[in-house]
Amino acid sequence: YGGELVAHLLAGPANSAHSFEYALGLSFGVLHEEGYGDSDWDSFAAYPSSTIGYRYHPLDGGFLFRIGASINYATFGYIPLPMISAGYAF
Repeated sequence: YGGELVAHLLAGPANSAHSFEYALGLSFGVLHEEGYGDSDWDSFAAYPSSTIGYRYHPLDGGFLFRIGASINYATFGYIPLPMISAGYAF
């Protein structure tokens, strides 16, 4: 079980569909770990995460697009992951 709490900052010219996006957040969850015999346990973990990229979001709605990198925690350290999303704004 888990989730993420994120704050986004958009920077760019006023009244423009183009912006720079930066996000800083906290990924968290309950991890189930198996031990020997009956020694299973659940533990809570929380790790910082961030996103940096470009966002195209028309002011009057329509097609929107994001591309960038998300930096997340893995068992061997922090790794950048490519991010791309597309959608439609009303």
